[in-house]
Amino acid sequence: MPKFNFNVFNLKRYHGVTKILFIIGMILLGLVVVAGLVFLVSWILMMLWNWLMPNLFGLKPISLYQAMGLLIITKILFGVISSGK
Repeated sequence: MPKFNFNVFNLKRYHGVTKILFIIGMILLGLVVVAGLVFLVSWILMMLWNWLMPNLFGLKPISLYQAMGLLIITKILFGVISSGK
């Protein structure tokens, strides 16, 4: 069975400043991906809210930033759903 190389980025080939720049680039890429996922989930929540809540309960439509706030509030109140470990 062939061995899998877990060192995908092979940081050994980077030295000094290029290693630091590579790490900073990966951190920035991670932040951009997380921000994109937050906007995507907030947009989905906003679309679902604006589709259902005004018709069912007579509530006002919400904006994207209000949907983000709603996600933050639910995260604070309910936390992460764990697997029971």
